[in-house]
Amino acid sequence: MEVDPGLVLHSLQILKRDLEARAAPFRLSIEVVRPGSFQALKKHLGESSRQQKEGDIQIVHFDMHGGVVERTGPGFSYMEAVLEFCSERTGRRAQVRAATVAELLEKYNIRIAVLNACESATANKGDEANIAKTFTRAGVQNILAMAYQTCASSCESFMRRFYQSLIAEGKPFSLAVRDAREDLRVSTNREARFALIRSLEDWIVPVVYATGKDVELHTSAMPESVLEGDSMPMVPAESSAPQPPATPLIGRGIDVLRFETMFLGSRITGLCGPAGVGKSAFVDHLARSWKDTGLYDDVLQLDCALIQQDEIDAAVFLRHLLCHGKDKSPIPDLTGPKQEEYRSWISAHRGNIRVVVLDNLEASYSDVEEMNDHGRWPESTRSALMAVINDIIKHRSEEADESISFILVGRSEDDSWWRKSFPDLPPFLCYHLHGLSLPDAIKYGHTLLGKYGLDMSKWGHADEDVLSQILNLLQCNPLAIQTVLETAVDQGYHWRELFEEVLFRQDICALNLLHHFSLPL
Repeated sequence: MEVDPGLVLHSLQILKRDLEARAAPFRLSIEVVRPGSFQALKKHLGESSRQQKEGDIQIVHFDMHGGVVERTGPGFSYMEAVLEFCSERTGRRAQVRAATVAELLEKYNIRIAVLNACESATANKGDEANIAKTFTRAGVQNILAMAYQTCASSCESFMRRFYQSLIAEGKPFSLAVRDAREDLRVSTNREARFALIRSLEDWIVPVVYATGKDVELHTSAMPESVLEGDSMPMVPAESSAPQPPATPLIGRGIDVLRFETMFLGSRITGLCGPAGVGKSAFVDHLARSWKDTGLYDDVLQLDCALIQQDEIDAAVFLRHLLCHGKDKSPIPDLTGPKQEEYRSWISAHRGNIRVVVLDNLEASYSDVEEMNDHGRWPESTRSALMAVINDIIKHRSEEADESISFILVGRSEDDSWWRKSFPDLPPFLCYHLHGLSLPDAIKYGHTLLGKYGLDMSKWGHADEDVLSQILNLLQCNPLAIQTVLETAVDQGYHWRELFEEVLFRQDICALNLLHHFSLPL
């Protein structure tokens, strides 16, 4: 089973936004190594060391799988620990010796390392098989690791409490671990796959390895001097308006990892999938994550179907928008339902945009004339827009600090449609977004039903089986799930009755689905 590679990231994002909302006198800076390769980690730590400022903190969190492999040769045999990074060439897992990773941490004087890899602190297979012990030998002062296998929900809960204590409350490393372990000990129910709940006594799994120094993040004082002793002061915060916490996407962690790997290697990337699969929510999530982790501060998301063509040519609009502040002429008027939202955003970010998302392109590039009232663009606008994108891609490719990347979003999964619609653009890859896996669809369904106020405390196996069958009928499409379950709860359908309605009649939510998909009747 693949574990969500963003398992801990969302908890850190919530903590970051909570600190901003409380106007804390320091900020939490989250950086994600993309792609998750060992080469990228070396490059990232090297660049960070050159840009390091007083007060910067170096906590490296390894949110990845670990393992133990047997090394044999003439006259010797031993077990050695490895961490499973991502291969830049194939995108698959690539094992790297823990000792090699430890040498890198030693080179850049990393003082705190956190691993949620299973058995990263195993103590019964020899010292070379123990990642935490290997790190201590390299001089890492405080290491948090897992002595045995652990489940994803335990890890998520533990890390949320750990970072809350360590960063927000400023407790010493060992006490923050104690707080998180105590939370696991008191509350033993763990969420498993298929929305099952299991009781586990797994509070003993997280362990601390230390070299005698209990690192403490002094968040109450902001000294200007260089770091001294065992205290590591946080960076004073810059004033900024607090933002609400992001809602996590269920079941899209692997998709995010794969899409980012594809996107970072190209200036143009396509994103396709059927209606309701969550493409817009997916790019919303990416934009929030990129901003929180410092990859891109400004991502412009344009719903092309809502840019009306009665007064403004979309290509002219984009040309003015993406001028990087060199063109001071007024931004053309924009019509459509989102005109005020777009104009407000543009006024605040014009000249700093690094990623442009063009959403709902299947409407703008439709061959059906009846779509003229639903966002269809004339051929002149399409050609002009392609010219603008080509100009940006070809003539600004050498200006790394001003480069702009594009994400083109549409429903068609047919490569020929993309080639036909964008013949003048350089060839680009398109990532296919599919429905959720059944376990993730069940988790999403339970989340929605709880939100709609349905009491599931007395559910039995029969109820869960019927829900699974309904989700399968809906092909685990998120919007279809949301629409059907909301309608079912609102109208008081019994589960068996709901299943038969969806299977045989398929009309309980037809109008709602048409409304959500914005299709002309």
